[in-house]
Amino acid sequence: MNKNRIFSNKTVVLFDVDKTLFDDQTQKLFIKFLYKKGKISLYKYTKLLFTFLLYKLHLLPFVNHIREKAFEITKGWNVKEIEELSREFFNKILISHFINRSKEEILKHKKRGNIVILFSTSWNIIIKPVKEYLNTDYQISTEIESKQNIFTGKIKSRAVYGIDKVKIINKFLKNNNLDKNKIIAYADHISDFNLLKFVDIPVAVNPDYKLRKIAKKNNWLIYNWK
Repeated sequence: MNKNRIFSNKTVVLFDVDKTLFDDQTQKLFIKFLYKKGKISLYKYTKLLFTFLLYKLHLLPFVNHIREKAFEITKGWNVKEIEELSREFFNKILISHFINRSKEEILKHKKRGNIVILFSTSWNIIIKPVKEYLNTDYQISTEIESKQNIFTGKIKSRAVYGIDKVKIINKFLKNNNLDKNKIIAYADHISDFNLLKFVDIPVAVNPDYKLRKIAKKNNWLIYNWK
C-alpha cells in the first residue's frame, strides 16, 4: 500500500475474528455445537477437530483445498435452519468467548465514527450474528453456495485465507470506495502476515510465535489481550 497517499477522513478498521476478537476458533466451536445438535456424525466431528489442531500447529499444507473438503459437510443442509442454529450458537456459546479488550477496541472505533469491518476465514453464517451484535459496518467471510435454500457444500469463491485474504479485502475496499482511507488491521495468525504488511497500521493481537517475531522485527504494535 502506498504510505504517502492522501487519506479520506474516516479510518477503515479491519478486525480479525478467531483468536483476535474471540479466544477460540469460531468454526471449531460451531462444529462442536452442531455435533451436539445431531447435525454432524462423531466420525466427521473427530476428523474436523483434528484438522483444526493441525491448523493451530501450522502443519496444514494446501489449506484452501482442505477447507473446501471440510465445507462439504454442509451439503444438503437447509439454509434457514442453519441460520437459526447460528443465532442460537452465538447467544448460548460464542458470546461468552469474546476477548473483552478486543470488543472494547471495536466499540471505541465505532464511537470515533471509523468504518469497522470484521474479516474471517470462518463461515459467513457464523460471523453474521457477531456483526449484528457489534453493529459493525461490514463483514468479509467465507460464503457457501446455496440453491433453492439448500447448501451445495461448495465454497462460493475462495476462502478468506492467506494471500487470498489480501486480494479479497483489497477488492472489497475498491468496490466500496474505501481504498483511499487510512487502514488499520488487527490480527493474530502468521497467515495474516501479508494483510498486515498491506495496511497502514498493522496490529498483532495475541500473535502466534511466528507473527510475534515478525511484528517485533517490523516494530508493529503488539497487544496481548487474553
